[in-house]
Amino acid sequence: MRTCLLLILVLAACSKPAGKKDQGGLAPSEALKSLSVAEGFKVELFASEPLIADPVAMEVDEDGNMYVVEMHGYPLDKSGSGIIKMLRDENGDGLPDKAIEFARGLTLPSGIMRWKKGILVTDMPNLLYLEDTNGDQVADIRDTIITGMALSNPQHNGNTPMYGPDNWVYIAHETSIEPVVYKKEFGDEGSPIRFVKGGHKATLPLNANGRNIRLKPDQGLLEMCSGETQFGQTFDPRGHHFSTANANHIFHETIAARYLKLNPLLEVGGATADIPDHGNAAKVFPITVNPHIELLTDVGVITSSCGITWYQGGLFPDSFNQVTFIAEPVHNIVHADRIRDQGSSFVASRVYGNREFLASTDPWFRPVQFYIGPDGALYVIDYYREYIEHPEWMSEEVAASDQLYNGHTKGRIYKITPAKSKTVPWLGRKLIDASSSASMVQALSSKNIWWRRNAQRLIVAMNDREAGTQARQLMDQAASPETMISALWTLEGLSMLDADLLSKALQHKDPGVRETAVRLSEGFLPDPALEKTLATLADDPDDKVRYQLLCTSGFFSDNSTVGPRILDKNLDDHWFRIAALASFHDKEGQLLKSMLGRKKEGVKDMIASTAALISMKQDAREMQNLISLMSDAGTAAPEKEAILSGITQVVSRLSYLDQGLRSKLTEAAVVNIRPTADAALREASSALLVALDQRDNTGLKQLVMPVVQKDHPDKRYLRSCIELSALYPETWNTAVAARYLQPDQPADIQAAAVTSLVRSGSVPATWLLDRWGQMTNPIRKTVLDLYSEDDAGTTTLLDYVSAGKIPPTALPWPTQVGLMNHGDLGIRKRARDLLTKGMSSRDEALNEYKASLDLKGDRVNGAAVFSKNCSICHQINNKAGVAFGPDLASVANRDPYFILSDIIKPDRSIADGYEWWEIGLNNGKTLSGIISSETGTSIALRDPSGNTQLVSRSSIRSMQASQHSVMPAGLEKQMTVQEMADLIAYLKSNQD
Repeated sequence: MRTCLLLILVLAACSKPAGKKDQGGLAPSEALKSLSVAEGFKVELFASEPLIADPVAMEVDEDGNMYVVEMHGYPLDKSGSGIIKMLRDENGDGLPDKAIEFARGLTLPSGIMRWKKGILVTDMPNLLYLEDTNGDQVADIRDTIITGMALSNPQHNGNTPMYGPDNWVYIAHETSIEPVVYKKEFGDEGSPIRFVKGGHKATLPLNANGRNIRLKPDQGLLEMCSGETQFGQTFDPRGHHFSTANANHIFHETIAARYLKLNPLLEVGGATADIPDHGNAAKVFPITVNPHIELLTDVGVITSSCGITWYQGGLFPDSFNQVTFIAEPVHNIVHADRIRDQGSSFVASRVYGNREFLASTDPWFRPVQFYIGPDGALYVIDYYREYIEHPEWMSEEVAASDQLYNGHTKGRIYKITPAKSKTVPWLGRKLIDASSSASMVQALSSKNIWWRRNAQRLIVAMNDREAGTQARQLMDQAASPETMISALWTLEGLSMLDADLLSKALQHKDPGVRETAVRLSEGFLPDPALEKTLATLADDPDDKVRYQLLCTSGFFSDNSTVGPRILDKNLDDHWFRIAALASFHDKEGQLLKSMLGRKKEGVKDMIASTAALISMKQDAREMQNLISLMSDAGTAAPEKEAILSGITQVVSRLSYLDQGLRSKLTEAAVVNIRPTADAALREASSALLVALDQRDNTGLKQLVMPVVQKDHPDKRYLRSCIELSALYPETWNTAVAARYLQPDQPADIQAAAVTSLVRSGSVPATWLLDRWGQMTNPIRKTVLDLYSEDDAGTTTLLDYVSAGKIPPTALPWPTQVGLMNHGDLGIRKRARDLLTKGMSSRDEALNEYKASLDLKGDRVNGAAVFSKNCSICHQINNKAGVAFGPDLASVANRDPYFILSDIIKPDRSIADGYEWWEIGLNNGKTLSGIISSETGTSIALRDPSGNTQLVSRSSIRSMQASQHSVMPAGLEKQMTVQEMADLIAYLKSNQD
């Protein structure tokens, strides 16, 4: 489960209901001083209050007009306080000094894009078109282009309209999140999305199924994309689409919806690839002083990512041509990743190892979006609010306070450029002359995406054939690949492409141009001659060219040769396999047979996916072919296993399955439930039998029950039987169950037993939860997952927390977040009461040392305090100390009050994996320590000196986890109040 803070939004902006105060924060000049930008860059204040407030997006048109979107209503006000402003430069210094309200009365406007003679604005549930026709700089046309998008919590609404490289308008969008508290305000689920005017009949399902949207308003074209995004979207120079969402700060839409549509039965579970090599919820390095962190917000990791932008400004050093920026407003930073190719997708790596591109000491700094300006600068839009989290995920106290809208009269836009670059004025100056074909085509040759994108948009919108002719001439010049790609799409938008031009582009030296040409060829398919030309790229040295060709081959009249040829080179790539399944619609059997006998990595997954796709059809003849393959002695065991796995994926979801087919599948699987069968094949057969719900299969029951009740030396065979026993509750009694929960049993056996016990209802929940203290973390996780599936189980779990039998600290943070934000208001309130209450027994000591929070700490002396009192168990950044307790580097991201609370009340927050265990051995001895790792046969126990010893499971008699932290209460007695302040200062400095 994603941290719920992911819902942090970032997107938004606020406005203030009447009567709310607005106090605090820094003046713009002081806020600028709080910013620290990467070496080689400078940051300047471009605009601030009183000109603007609550900015969330900006746009600059071809005439140098600057528009700013102000979302005043975030988080709860839907009264129509949103505004679009035009900023002007009256004194000629290049900076805005006058603001004009171009439009007002918007609900929660979230994005803007120049379109024709006006602008497109996302303001849920609509995409609006606003235009000034009389020159007074106030919109007098307000048309609704499409409607139906959900008006749910603002961070999940449609936003960031963008003119895509392929001449479609893209809207960042995701599914509506059903609120628990604010149902009246944000309970809208959306409706079928449709055009409002023009008689266009294109309609999308309810809220577009939570997918990104693309449209061509003039042509009445409206489509769902395959991916989704929360707030923000971006494209790379080759046209690949990237998104962001809270903890998942960058993911790539790897296969487009138009290819998935080729095979309607294909289920992919998701069409995006998470690409950071530093993971989702990646560690961040804020410098904030006294950060404001809310109840359900993760600390020290990316949790509110938004505004993703691939830098294509041409002003930064060339090393930034492959860099994306994301805003992380909760931690008051801008994070930068360098993107490199990896097969069909990409890998994102930190640009800076232990710092961020931009960070602020000011907790009100809330970057939410970026804009690449005509000058190539990166403009950072700072919403500047005290609170950025939506109150749906706050504590009730903060949500009800008069501080919720603090900052609603403030807002800043910063400009980042290389340190030595000169200012290039653009505000209020004509940038592209739309009356001149030559001016627009010249802009296509710019290194800056702002010029290329706007020139392309203008040429296509005006249907400027003369500009098209000149753009075609660029193909014969030594133009950059980016210019070539823009020119090709411009010609596509004008319907001026032809086979000769495509053939030339298919042979271009740059892989991005070739890839673009392959995609553009789809408008000419099927065509045997063009298909023959395209087939020559099946051996292209660039992975993405081959991948695009495999996707495009689904439009061929015959791809039976080129498809397998490409797939054979990239079987280990998940997305190549998906593309093959999409393009081989109605030829899955042929594809499956081509996979048999291969020894390459990825072939098993391909066989399983193909078998699943065949099973989706429920065609008797094709299913019989699968069953025959499973029974054929010539089919290798791994291939049979893959076929079984593929069938199981489908059978587990079917509401009906032909009885004759069910019998045949059962027969083919049961023969593998024996000790001598291939273990992996047996496990796949067990999973299929469970999916087939063989509870009335007497023969299978008679096979399984004796094995489970008497144990079996072959643990893998035993585990399969335990999993099947979920069908037969009579297998279990408390004595049998207790045997499999003993510490001498491998963790996977214990987990399988727990799952079968719960699924079969063989023992009451209390019987299992009474053994919580004996369970290691993997088993506890299994129990938590099972008992969190329904309200009854969740209530029982909370009963044990309330009774003190399960300490709140034993619940992982994601589990706590889920409970405290539960859909049932009663469970939600109870969880918050149980999981957030303090430990009164230490309140007196905490109150005494609160004075340290008001003192100035000395980091140098704090290092000495740490060395004396903390280094015997802790390190910072893997240095200076004993690696027994958690590394304290991340403590630098925590509020000083919470650091103090953890020191005074160590039991309030026991880090996952650092519980203290007492392990009794069969020889009567007792060992103590924390479990650093475990396998099926042994446990690694680490003692306070940092020494680790392996303990064989077979030698363990008992295990019991303490409910108390290893860190002793009363540590504060070893230091004065001033020394506590020094220690906190040192921990906050994140230095050793």
